[in-house]
Amino acid sequence: MASDAYRLAMTDVFSCVVIALCTLCTVTVVRGETLEVTTIVEKPFYYSTGDKLDDPYTGFCYDLAQELTRELDMELSIKLVPDERYGTYDEGSQTWTGMMGEVVSGRAQVAIAPLTVTPRRAKDVLFTEPFMSSYQAFIAKKPEEQTTPDLVIRMLSVFKLEVWILLFISLILIGIGLWVVAFLIGDEEFCRVEVVINYMVTSLFFLSPLTQPKHTVVRAYTYLWLLFRITVFLVYVVYFVNFSTVERMKPGMLKDFDDVAESAERGEVKVLMLKHGSTQANFEASEQDTAKKIYNSFLNNKNTASTTSENLKLVREGDENYVFIGEMPMLKYVANQPPCSLYVGQDPNSLQPQRGYAIAVNKDNKELHDKIGKILEEFRLDGYFAKLEQKYFGGGTCGLSDPRNRPGTFALSVVAARSLFLLVLVLVLYAIAVFIYSKVSGRAEAVRGSESKKATETEGKATTGGDEENNLGANEHEA
Repeated sequence: MASDAYRLAMTDVFSCVVIALCTLCTVTVVRGETLEVTTIVEKPFYYSTGDKLDDPYTGFCYDLAQELTRELDMELSIKLVPDERYGTYDEGSQTWTGMMGEVVSGRAQVAIAPLTVTPRRAKDVLFTEPFMSSYQAFIAKKPEEQTTPDLVIRMLSVFKLEVWILLFISLILIGIGLWVVAFLIGDEEFCRVEVVINYMVTSLFFLSPLTQPKHTVVRAYTYLWLLFRITVFLVYVVYFVNFSTVERMKPGMLKDFDDVAESAERGEVKVLMLKHGSTQANFEASEQDTAKKIYNSFLNNKNTASTTSENLKLVREGDENYVFIGEMPMLKYVANQPPCSLYVGQDPNSLQPQRGYAIAVNKDNKELHDKIGKILEEFRLDGYFAKLEQKYFGGGTCGLSDPRNRPGTFALSVVAARSLFLLVLVLVLYAIAVFIYSKVSGRAEAVRGSESKKATETEGKATTGGDEENNLGANEHEA
């Protein structure tokens, strides 16, 4: 009996070892020369070309998987992740959901999708180098279109009101300075006020004035005035072209995450994120005040959907103002598609550091990971990734790829134009210098004139005394 029990126990142990080795083999070797890939439906990475279930698929990741298996000399088998999730770790059951769970369990060898590299995910899978960089941004619905302003109003709106006022004041000061310089130097024509007014008005519109200055000092002053006119004209043209072709930031458009946090605190917008995704995890772990405010708004919102498409539908068609926070490449693609009702906002330095999408490989299959890594590096050097990005992200009808179509364009302000008015200061200082010079030179001439007058009077007195002596000697001679 004891020997039978011993043999039965050894048989069970041997069976467990065989099962474990078989499981290990299914993970570490290429099964039937077929690369088993798990992915998720997400435009433009992987999506159906039609509405039917049997319609073929396409997308960035589909093309990448096709080319990758061709280089590996393997067959491609793509299966959609059953729960439609990217992957979240459950601390209770100590298991992964989504594509991460498919790769970790060995049901798939790799995950080729817009799967963001995070430190927690990197503990349980092997990530290749990112095939696309990414950072967090937000997408929201554009406010209602406003009536296009009249042409004259658009022309005047290029500069802010205070800039126009300062330009008018500058014109008056420059005109006064021209008259002062001409008066002090002694240019008879420009000493008359009507001549100065005629010259300033005609030259302002780049017409030929009736009278031109003759004195060199006055002419130098008008050259500085010409430089000021040309500078203002060029700045106006640049801003007018920009103003005419750029969609200005409309009331209600959010510029960055600070605007999102403040609007969410006031209850003006509701924040959406992809449930159980890396974006939610990053905002949850962030210590920044802005990120905390945004995450609290997300927790208070009960309408958050579990897929990107459902969240975007809420942003487009929802009764309230929703803001969906996600990865920039995907949001940029969505906002660039008809009906062009969405816009993307971001920070120059996003709340989260720049990350990327990478291929996840089972942690025990390092050989496959290394092979894929080498192939991806060749793709990068050959420009294959750039071609894919151009193919799936370069199109669109909304012009979002042009940075001018993003919110944040404004008319020229005084702060931005402060260097422009330095020329006015130069002209004023020029007039003051001429004034000082005229005063100094005038005093010297006055001194020289008084000395000459004294010398003349002295000489006259001496001549008069000599004549009197001559007359007296002549009288004595006659006597």
